[in-house]
Amino acid sequence: MKKELTIVKERTPLTERFLKSMDEFHITPYRMKIDGVINTTQLLTKIKKGLQQPSSQTLKNYCSTYGISMSWIISGEGQMKTMVGATDNKSPASVGGVLSYRDDFEHIVRAKERGDVLEPNYTISLPYFNDADFWCFASTSELAPTIRLGDCLAMKRLTTWREYFPNDIICGVVMKEHTMIRRMRNAAGDKEHVVMLPVSDLDAVDGETVAKDLIVDLYQVVGSIRNFKTMIK
Repeated sequence: MKKELTIVKERTPLTERFLKSMDEFHITPYRMKIDGVINTTQLLTKIKKGLQQPSSQTLKNYCSTYGISMSWIISGEGQMKTMVGATDNKSPASVGGVLSYRDDFEHIVRAKERGDVLEPNYTISLPYFNDADFWCFASTSELAPTIRLGDCLAMKRLTTWREYFPNDIICGVVMKEHTMIRRMRNAAGDKEHVVMLPVSDLDAVDGETVAKDLIVDLYQVVGSIRNFKTMIK
């Protein structure tokens, strides 16, 4: 009878710390699936075999759900457990707020596309914006005065915009070759296109009509903090 070959690769330090925290706090693959941290326990099998690292989204879900320090998993520095949260079924918002990065929107979404692990600089917990996916910084003055250089933006990924498009919202637009932040509205009588307008001029009525098929992803700007960089220096 032919034996099945099991491939095991050397695990990265990040993976070792991730698995160590699971063992330390008795977090089982089954529990992670029930809590919505992972979609399938097969992912943990691959991680344990060293075939892949936890993705940035898996780490975000894991750390915020169980109160594990993202910084510790990535760098090994500091405490394994954060001061907030516990190993229960609390949501990310109730445990530690929303992850925030000292990077602009384009850098973050492109890193996510590549599956890179991003190290957040802090978390922001504001009741009205805790459903955001992440916070990022505005890196251009071209959006002023609505959005100014250095503002911190709460970005929420839209999942049903192709079927239902909320009218007149400010979005981070992800296309194949580039990203941008624009004010978006429906194209009158046309479900296959949307209209993009400049954020800097809220009175503008004429914009660029763009086919929905050219847009890869949309993130709505659901909140902002003015000149946030000057507050954290």
